[in-house]
Amino acid sequence: MWHKFRQWWHGRTSPSPAEAAVLHAIGRGSTLKSHRDVDGHKVYRLHPLQGEAADVPYAVVQTLLHQNYLTTNQKFPAATFLLTSKGKAWLTTQGDTLHGLSDIG
Repeated sequence: MWHKFRQWWHGRTSPSPAEAAVLHAIGRGSTLKSHRDVDGHKVYRLHPLQGEAADVPYAVVQTLLHQNYLTTNQKFPAATFLLTSKGKAWLTTQGDTLHGLSDIG
């Protein structure tokens, strides 16, 4: 499955609408974390500053990691995903103002 996904991605030059939504949310202060359910499956959740967390599809997170828009702190039990310099640069091209985000790779 990953091979087909990589073939599909090869022609893209910017994030998809779903990927962009995650980047914008993180830029506005939401936190993306990976969690394990009771069966050990990894679940990605976007935690906004206010309101309930929302699940984020595996492919969206993997694409953002693969394309270097996000990186992770690899902490257990819930890793946190952070914007990279590339992710922040993309957000600024979209007109977003980023506050309080330190530079990550």
